[in-house]
Amino acid sequence: MKKSIFIIVIIGIVAVFLFLNPNIFSIINKTNQKEINLQGFHYSPTPVPTTLPILSSSPISYSKTPLPRPQSNIFFFDVPFISQAPLAEWSNPIFQNACEETTLIMAQKWVENKTAPIDRNQARQEIIDISNYENEHYGTFSDLSVFDAVKLMKDYYNNINTEVKENITADDILNELEDGYIVIVPVDGRLLGNPNYTQPGPPEHMLLIKGYDYNTDEFITNDTGTRKGESYRYPKMILENAIREYPTGNHEPIPQIVKAMIVISR
Repeated sequence: MKKSIFIIVIIGIVAVFLFLNPNIFSIINKTNQKEINLQGFHYSPTPVPTTLPILSSSPISYSKTPLPRPQSNIFFFDVPFISQAPLAEWSNPIFQNACEETTLIMAQKWVENKTAPIDRNQARQEIIDISNYENEHYGTFSDLSVFDAVKLMKDYYNNINTEVKENITADDILNELEDGYIVIVPVDGRLLGNPNYTQPGPPEHMLLIKGYDYNTDEFITNDTGTRKGESYRYPKMILENAIREYPTGNHEPIPQIVKAMIVISR
């Protein structure tokens, strides 16, 4: 008898509670729905800020703080490669002397965040176009000094994010790479020892440096002087020894050895 009275009392309390809280079922349903919606997501107890910082619209100024080195101790920028003779027309004077122009084309692709492989026919036409521009505006198409290469970069691409630095060492190149820049250097190709060159190699040549391997002390380059030049590696000191400025012209005399580089940023 007492047990029946107790059950009746409990039922009465529940009935009163439901009468006073008619939305209890919808609350339970929403709670279950919320748990379903959270499935598959990682929950963090850290509160999310109600406002986000506003990014500056002013140009980014590059600091000279080295970038963190990857654990593999190998890094390089994704610069698309093209040979200066995309269709192997090495006997054509345009492509024989197009190392500077081709190197600038690759650099500009990187500046514009274009990393996809370049079709060889497209590359051939781009080399012809930039060479025609030189003939029309400068009256010549020949080897280019580092200063005239920068002038062409600025005139043809309207790219002002370039500068020449002289009296440099291999460590100066590495510092620029670590800071997020790519580098172009003029070299005596005969001193590089690249077996893919027509021997003994080009006395006036330019190549793009895009990375470094700390394990082997090698620069990682895009060398337009060979179809096998993509990510071609040169030992640090061999490359430094080969660097030398040369004047604009057709194998003009080089009065003294000055080591220089073109630094390009985005």
